[in-house]
Amino acid sequence: MKKKDNKYQQDLFGFDPKEKDLKIKEINRGIYKKIALKKKQEKKIDLEREKINLEQDKINDEKWFPEIVKEVKIYLSWGNNTDFKFNNIDDYYERIEQSYSHEIITKLDTRIYNFQWRLPLINEISEDMEEKDFASSGYGHLSLGVSDYENMLEHCEDLFNPKKDLHQFFPFNVKIKKGKKKPYWLDNLELEDYYFNDQKISARREKNIITFEWHIPEDFESIEIDDYEFFERIKYSTM
Repeated sequence: MKKKDNKYQQDLFGFDPKEKDLKIKEINRGIYKKIALKKKQEKKIDLEREKINLEQDKINDEKWFPEIVKEVKIYLSWGNNTDFKFNNIDDYYERIEQSYSHEIITKLDTRIYNFQWRLPLINEISEDMEEKDFASSGYGHLSLGVSDYENMLEHCEDLFNPKKDLHQFFPFNVKIKKGKKKPYWLDNLELEDYYFNDQKISARREKNIITFEWHIPEDFESIEIDDYEFFERIKYSTM
C-alpha cells in the first residue's frame, strides 16, 4: 500500500519526495540570489546618492565659504595673540575669577551695581584653527566653530536676561543691611512669574564683553559673586 502511495505521488506531481527537496533547495538558492542582487543594487544606489550628496555639499561649501570666513574674521578682530589674557579655554576655566570685575557706583543718590564679564575669544575656544581652514575645504570646521561660539555667547547672555535665566540661576549673593528685612523675591528667585519687573536692570553685550547694571535697593549692603555659575555656563556651552 505504501509503494502504491509513493507511485501515485510521483505520477501526480512529476517527482518523488527526494526530488521535491532538491527542487526546494534550488528555489531557495534562486531566492537568495535575487535578495543578494537586490542588496547589491541598493548598495550601488546608496553609494551613488552619497556621491551626489558629497558633490552637493562641496558646491554648498564653496558657495557659503566666503560668508563663514567673513564671520570668523569679525570674531577674530575682537582680539589676537598679543592681547590674550588667557592662553586657552582650560586656562580660562582655572582663572575664571580674572574674567570679570564688579563695583557699586553712586549716581544722583542711586546706587548702581556694575558687573562686566569678559567671555572667551573664539581663538581661545577654537585654538586649533589653522590657515588650511581658510580654504573652501575647511568650511565644515569653520562653520562648526562659529556655531559653537555663537551658542556660547547666547548661553552666557541668557544668564543676565531677567526674562530668561537670571531669576533661576541668580549668580549673586546679596547682603542685607543690619535691621533691614530681606525681600521675599530674593529667596524665591525661581518663581516663574517673577522677572524682576520691580527692579531697574539692564544687560548688554558688546563683542565678548557682557555688562550688567542693577539699580540696587537701599536695603542692600553689598553684593558678592558666585562664580561657580559662570564656570558652569562656559564649561557647559563649550563642551
